[in-house]
Amino acid sequence: MLDLATATLRTQTQRFVAPIVAIALGVAFVAASLVLGGTLSRGVAASVSNDIGSYAAVLTSSGGSPSLPASVAARAKRVPGVTEVTSTRMEPAMARTGATERYILLTTPPATGSAARVTEGRLPRTDAEVAVSLSAQARTGARLGGHLGIAPLEADSAREVRIVGLVDAGADAQYAGSMPAVFATGSGVARLSGHDVLTAVFVTSSDSGVVERLATTFGDTVRVETGSAYAARLVRQVTGGTDFISAILLGFATIALFASALVIGNTYAILSSRRMRESALLRCIGSTRGDLLRANVIEAAVIGLIGSAVGVALGVALAAIAVALAGDNQAIPMAGLAVSPAAIVVPLVTGVVVTVLACLRPAWRATRVAPVAALRPDLPVSASSRAGRLRIASGFLLIAVGVALIVIAAIGPSLIAGLAGGTLSFLGVLMAASVIVPALLAAIGRLVARPFGVPGELAVENAIRNPGRAAATTSALLVGVTLISTLVVGSATTLRSITHLLDEEYPIDIAVARQEGALPAATVDALMSMADVALAAPLRTVTLRLPGIDPLRASEITDTARSVSRSPGDLARPAAGDVAVSSSFATRHRLRDGQRLPARAGDPSLTVRIAPTLGYDALVAPETVDAVDPGAGVGSVWLRLRAGAQAGDANDRVQATVRDLSGAEVVSGVSGRDRITRVLDIMVLVASALLGVAVLIALVGIGNTLSLSVIERTRENGLLRALGLTARQLRGTLAVEAVLIAVVGALLGVGLGTAYGISGAYALMGTDVHVVPAVPVTRLAVILMVALVAGLLASVLPARQAAKVPPSAALAAD
Repeated sequence: MLDLATATLRTQTQRFVAPIVAIALGVAFVAASLVLGGTLSRGVAASVSNDIGSYAAVLTSSGGSPSLPASVAARAKRVPGVTEVTSTRMEPAMARTGATERYILLTTPPATGSAARVTEGRLPRTDAEVAVSLSAQARTGARLGGHLGIAPLEADSAREVRIVGLVDAGADAQYAGSMPAVFATGSGVARLSGHDVLTAVFVTSSDSGVVERLATTFGDTVRVETGSAYAARLVRQVTGGTDFISAILLGFATIALFASALVIGNTYAILSSRRMRESALLRCIGSTRGDLLRANVIEAAVIGLIGSAVGVALGVALAAIAVALAGDNQAIPMAGLAVSPAAIVVPLVTGVVVTVLACLRPAWRATRVAPVAALRPDLPVSASSRAGRLRIASGFLLIAVGVALIVIAAIGPSLIAGLAGGTLSFLGVLMAASVIVPALLAAIGRLVARPFGVPGELAVENAIRNPGRAAATTSALLVGVTLISTLVVGSATTLRSITHLLDEEYPIDIAVARQEGALPAATVDALMSMADVALAAPLRTVTLRLPGIDPLRASEITDTARSVSRSPGDLARPAAGDVAVSSSFATRHRLRDGQRLPARAGDPSLTVRIAPTLGYDALVAPETVDAVDPGAGVGSVWLRLRAGAQAGDANDRVQATVRDLSGAEVVSGVSGRDRITRVLDIMVLVASALLGVAVLIALVGIGNTLSLSVIERTRENGLLRALGLTARQLRGTLAVEAVLIAVVGALLGVGLGTAYGISGAYALMGTDVHVVPAVPVTRLAVILMVALVAGLLASVLPARQAAKVPPSAALAAD
């Protein structure tokens, strides 16, 4: 059987090119995922642990409190064998700029070896100095040389400190949390936060017994561990104890391998059909079913080994290119390629196993045919057979159960139910594809065939002639297109839903306000005349003198301001004589809706209206401003950006305009929307590129199916040529057939992906966010066009192969 398998591989090499390419692509994905995952994980570990592993011991809290008493450092220094002691402090605090408050992480400067680096200025040297991270600068509007107010969480008053440096801390994972970092000296952290405690104490020593002596000194009150153990614990905390990067990449690699398995299985199904007479002859001369099965398995194992070897080499090369392109300037450094033995062995074994498993079903079916019966062509399992009916019925049952779970998940909502429903329904579609796909091919084929005449009609007949083969060929493409469409529609729905939420929470793209006094006229004119601004609303500010809340700074709200707002329905609409205040402001000052407030010093009396005020203390009608102070200055300007404007650039220009204006504050709602949009776009782009490997494998499968079909239909094509079909028409027939298969797979995938994307958004966000479905027609149309063009390209080589055979030679073929 080994001789038979090697002889088949040697004489029929061309027929195995597509399976080798398919498995090579899938295995390359696995190998690249493992290598990149290992490299990135090593980068994460380096980013988190820095040079902590070089310390002899690290002391941290062992109790419920995350902090250590400040005395621990002094006690540790007195332990015999300790050379040097350093400590870190990390405390949450509030940063205040004007009336705006932001949570920050107040911490000591980055340790030696940290990936964080000073971009401007320097690190603090006194308690009155701080350096701010770039993220803290973006959130607080702090600038180098300026001042920042910092207060403990529980305090009302803040201490002013001078900003002496800017730090890019994004590459150090311990500063990558939700609170931006502000760096101060150790005593500065204690003074500003109000807590004289330590986060960790690092001990330098050349004495191997220092860890044991420290543990004896502190007992159970302090956790004492080696530097390497502490670094490993930090990495586990950041990564959750799992290699999450590799897990994500391997998830996409699994999809690619699944597509490879479909292509390989379909190839062997066709080859088994072609080899029926050969198998019958072998059975007649004494070969058993087991012999034939072993020959097929050996053949598949050799193909899998060759494809896997090529794939591993390709995957490692791609990973090396990715690391080289990334360089040392990424948020997670990827210096050096981490190629572990597992990154070589696992893809190699996986490729061989997948190939062998994919060939088992068609090989087993071929061996079950009796020698005499095998001398005639065998028909694949169809809907009319018992196995076909059972498979199709099971498929439709899974579709029904899956749809029910998807509906429950959307109403619930429940992400687990949604994932289960999507998986079951998609498996059902694949199982029932031998009915669904031919029906779609026939329906769409009627429209496609008409413009192409006889070649079009032949293409439709060839496409639906073998339902099982058509279903298997389409299914490989269906997997990739469905997942890409799910991502595209899901991200579009998520973006629209979150944008709707942000429009309600931050309806003003950019708002500029001054806490005291008015904005200069030149500043107002500069803001309103910016090229990125589509509409601007200057709002006057007056000071109201009311009982118990004197003075109250109130801003007018105009019709133009409502036009600037992206959620005008949620904005207060005070009438003349009303003052709109937020519910929290009313509670704090014990006001009630409809309460009449007598004015002082000749101002009009006002009626309290509790309504949204967008963070302002109070909003009043323009008529009220005229009555209180006809010459009131502009205290704030609301800006709405034009469509297509770059939010970051616009925000930077606004910041630059008011940079030297004391008390000026810029609040950017558009920045949040822009960040979310960019994150989702990058996510979809990366995921689509990764899933594109599965689509590429599927297109290899389409080309392979056509190539084998050309061989299978050699005599038929020769007869058609003899009856008058030209070589050009024969090429057109195969091109239409390929495009038809690709378009049906793409249409079905886009339809399923649209449903999965929208229902997935409901399952994921239903309780917290009002879901607004979005179908990005342009992107979905691009997917369909790519499938159409790719299907056309897949037909080029098979069509040339078919057209090159003369009619006489084709009619003489066996």
